Amino acid sequence: TDCAGTCGGDAVVDECGECGGDDLCLNSSITLGVFDSEGTLEVLYDFGSPVAGFQFNVSGLAITGTSGGDAADAGFTVSSGGSGTLLGFSFTGATIPAGSGLLTVIEFSSVISSTTELTLGIGAITGPGGVEYLASLSGFIDHGEPDCSGAYYGDAVVDECGVCDGSGIADGVCDCDGTLPEDNFDCEGNCLVDTDCAGTCGGDAVVDECGVCD
Repeated sequence: TDCAGTCGGDAVVDECGECGGDDLCLNSSITLGVFDSEGTLEVLYDFGSPVAGFQFNVSGLAITGTSGGDAADAGFTVSSGGSGTLLGFSFTGATIPAGSGLLTVIEFSSVISSTTELTLGIGAITGPGGVEYLASLSGFIDHGEPDCSGAYYGDAVVDECGVCDGSGIADGVCDCDGTLPEDNFDCEGNCLVDTDCAGTCGGDAVVDECGVCD
């Protein structure tokens, strides 16, 4: 008789203690949540059983640390390596209970690649005693193209003189080389003062009493 009481049946108790179960308690997933280009990224979780430790990778960000979430509430120490690896565990053996929610909030100083992706790499999600769970990780962010200075989400643009984040042609000059207009003219060659009777811009020729110019 199997665990379900069926004579000759093949139902067995799974790793989670469920007769005919499919080890759902060993399934755990981590996904990316809300991204803020000012410097934070949420990491979410859904754990089938209590979790004692985790390690995974987040690419494309200059990570400076983590804060908050249920990892902090459980007393976990969460460290981040220069390669984007996040490692979390408790020195006292505490666990994050089965369930779902906010695991932690990643803090970063800048976006350093066009994409951010959440991967397991050589990491794992483990339970008490080092039991390794079936881990599913997903999350992808497309940051688009950087501005002319190389900063993602920046607003620097190339000005009319070809300078990134430049101020363009300065007031009072005609071109990027700083060329000044001729006296009495603007940069388009328009006369800015009176023209005399000879048609000279800024000239002093006048019509005499005989009606002759100059």
